[in-house]
Amino acid sequence: MSHVTDSQLMRVALQVLEEAAAQAHDEPVRRTYGIRLALGYLTSRRHCERWPFDTFWTQMGEPSANERWTSLNAALNGIYKQLQIRREMPVTSSFERDARKRMGRKGSEERAERNWGGDKGRG
Repeated sequence: MSHVTDSQLMRVALQVLEEAAAQAHDEPVRRTYGIRLALGYLTSRRHCERWPFDTFWTQMGEPSANERWTSLNAALNGIYKQLQIRREMPVTSSFERDARKRMGRKGSEERAERNWGGDKGRG
């Protein structure tokens, strides 16, 4: 059995946060043990400032979509900077695309109308 390296674990933890940030576009993010573990693991890897990690955790449930997304995106950028890792946009985009697909399936009727058009409200 091969051993998992520290860089592989860091990549997985960052993917957990990317997924949560992508979900934040559309709805408050539920605070899970997985996200808590990812944040805790990443803070333990380097001597760094805690504010981006704390901000990410506290702002996940923000009711305002714009404030939530702005805060989580800024916090995630800060996390990458603290860890001295470059944030790759193709990875970010793939999580956002997946989140939009999920919301299209389970989103409200109003949201579906806004995103996909349709006949609602057209005489």
